[in-house]
Amino acid sequence: MKIQRVVILLLILTMQSSLVKAQGFDWVYSWNSPFKSPTLFIGGYIGTGTSIETIGKNSFSDVVSCCAFNDGTGTAFRVGFNAEYWVLGDYSLQAQVGYAFESMESRSQSKPSTILVLENNRHVPKTMNRTYILSNSGSNFDIGFIGKRKLFSSHFSIATGFSLSMIMPESNETKVMTEYSIESSDIESKTYPTIVPNDNIIRSSVLIRPLIRCEYDLSLARGIYAKPFIQTDYTINPRVTNTDPWRSLTILGGIAFMFGS
Repeated sequence: MKIQRVVILLLILTMQSSLVKAQGFDWVYSWNSPFKSPTLFIGGYIGTGTSIETIGKNSFSDVVSCCAFNDGTGTAFRVGFNAEYWVLGDYSLQAQVGYAFESMESRSQSKPSTILVLENNRHVPKTMNRTYILSNSGSNFDIGFIGKRKLFSSHFSIATGFSLSMIMPESNETKVMTEYSIESSDIESKTYPTIVPNDNIIRSSVLIRPLIRCEYDLSLARGIYAKPFIQTDYTINPRVTNTDPWRSLTILGGIAFMFGS
């Protein structure tokens, strides 16, 4: 009977310990004024990074018929609110909603052509190159769902999940810059921008992005912690819906601040 009491007492102490230190932080500063660690935290996040844009050779053929664009690069900025619920001491579930702004640029080089340029009162044949620069920028409304596990009972963790990016069509702007340059000539290069109407591009309304993230939980005060993170995500469905799709691989760093409730 005495042994049973000891076992029950140990189980109770173990359960209490898991509740008090749900995030691995010992926020009981004094046993005279105990503090029960909350399991639900709400806060905000901000992040920025870069992207690799994979563009099919016909992705914008209905916009620019001259040539196929190469893979490009871009930038990303994200900000929003998130919540984290600790199921156990080493596991949590996260949800986030936020705003994202993304921009990209891709180039295409057409075949050189020969033109006549007036030099010293006579026409001289010169090689003219045309470069087409495709740029796109726009905003999204993001919703994310993430599961997280701490590594080796440390404050480092690995998280995975997915986000849904709802495109804001009115915020998207696509431009094609045509740059002319003449080889071995004093004539300066000239650039002519053209804005492509949104109606000319068939965009996906929602982008599905699986993601993986590394986090570090850093205690700031009683019931408050920060989470620096590095994340990568990929759009598994095309940004444009014609035959050769355009997808993005994004790598970004950021930080979140969480407050117990």
